[in-house]
Amino acid sequence: AVADDVAALDAYERVDDGLYTRVSVPLFDADGGRRGEAAVYIGDPARLDALAAWPGDGSFAERVERGVRERGVAVSEQPER
Repeated sequence: AVADDVAALDAYERVDDGLYTRVSVPLFDADGGRRGEAAVYIGDPARLDALAAWPGDGSFAERVERGVRERGVAVSEQPER
């Protein structure tokens, strides 16, 4: 089931531990039509020794959610070649 798959991915990405957070973003097909939502996992730069940071206040997950929403992040399929 999809819920079991998502739970397995969340465990693998250590979402409960805060290493990664999962956000839903709009998913568009190659022609620009909306197909639904895509789950995107984003790692905490501080925990992954990355030279980056998510701006703002709140928890890592809150900052990511807000940043993704404010910037209009989406996933688009590439046209077939």
